[in-house]
Amino acid sequence: MPAQYQYQAGSNQPQLQRWWTVFDDAALSQLVEQALQSSPDLAQADARVRQARASLGVVDSALWPQLNAGARSGRDQFSRNSENFANIPFANPRTGFNDQRLQLDASWEIDLFGHTARSREAASARLDSMQEQQADVALRVAAEVARNVIDYRGWVARQRNLENQLAAARENLRLIVLQRQAGEISDSELNQASAAVASLQAALPALQTAQGAAVAALSVLLDQSQSQLLATLAAERPIPATLTQAPVGMPADLLRRRADIRQAERELAAATADIGVAVAEQYPRLVLVGSGGWDSIHEGSLTAAASRFWNVGPQLSLPLFTGGRLKNQVTAREAARDAALAVYRQKC
Repeated sequence: MPAQYQYQAGSNQPQLQRWWTVFDDAALSQLVEQALQSSPDLAQADARVRQARASLGVVDSALWPQLNAGARSGRDQFSRNSENFANIPFANPRTGFNDQRLQLDASWEIDLFGHTARSREAASARLDSMQEQQADVALRVAAEVARNVIDYRGWVARQRNLENQLAAARENLRLIVLQRQAGEISDSELNQASAAVASLQAALPALQTAQGAAVAALSVLLDQSQSQLLATLAAERPIPATLTQAPVGMPADLLRRRADIRQAERELAAATADIGVAVAEQYPRLVLVGSGGWDSIHEGSLTAAASRFWNVGPQLSLPLFTGGRLKNQVTAREAARDAALAVYRQKC
C-alpha cells in the first residue's frame, strides 16, 4: 500500500449510487435524474438488456422437453405407378381417400457433454455484460450532464467577472476622458484605457459562445429545448466544488465498482463458455424422441383403438467428418477468448 494513500471509513462517504448530490446543486441533480429517465443512449442499453434476457430464456428452454401438436385433414391421391404400389398384388388398389390425423411430437436432449449447460453459461454471462454496459452508460450520461452543468456555471461566473471588469474599465475610461479634456493626461493614456475596454468587450462573445455550447450539449443529452434548460439553470449558483479526496474505499473496491471492468470480465466469461460449446459439438448428442396420435382414412374412426400409433426411442448423432469445421470453430472461440482477456487486462 502506498505510504501517501489514506482511507477513512465512516459515514462521510458519498452515496455512490447518487454521487452527483455531493455537488449540492439542485439544478444539476434535477438534470442528471431527468437524463437518466429520458436518455436515448440509456434506452438503447435497456433494449440490449431485454434482448440478452430473452436470449437467455431461449437457451433455458433447451433444458426442458419440447412438445408439439399437429392436426391434419385432407384428401390424398397416390399414383398407381409409384413405388408405393410396386409390390401390391391387387389389380385395382385404392389410390384416393380422405385422411385425418392428430399427432403429438416430443423431444428432449440429454446434455451428456455440457453443450446446453455451457450455452446457458455464455448467455447468462452476456446478460450480465449488457447489464454492466447499461450501468456504464448511465454513469457516462450522468457524468456528461454534471460536467456540462459545471462548465456552464463556470462560464457564467467568468462572464459575470468579465462584465464587472468591463464596467470598471468603462468607468476608468470615462474619468480619463475627463482628465484628457482638462489637459491633465496625454493621448497615450487615453488610448491605453480605450484599448483595455475594447479587449474586454472582445472576450465577452467567446464566453457567451461557450455557455451556448454547454447548453446545446445538455439539450442533446436530455432531449430538451435550450429554453427549458436555461429556465432550469436560471437561478444563480456558485460553481459546484469538487471533493479534495473522494472517499472511495480501498483501491480494489474502486476497481470492483467500475462497470466497464465488470463488463469486460463478463465478456471474458462468455467467451470462455463459448469454447465449451464448441468442444461439446465434437462429441455425440443424445436426444430422446417420440411421437404418437391417431390416424384414420375411415370416417368416424379417428379415435378408435385401431387408429392409434406411437413411437419412442433415443436418437444419437455423432459428427464423423466435417472438413475441419468443428476444430476451426474451437480455435476461433479460443481466439475470441484471448481477445476478451486482452480487453479485460487493458481495463484493469
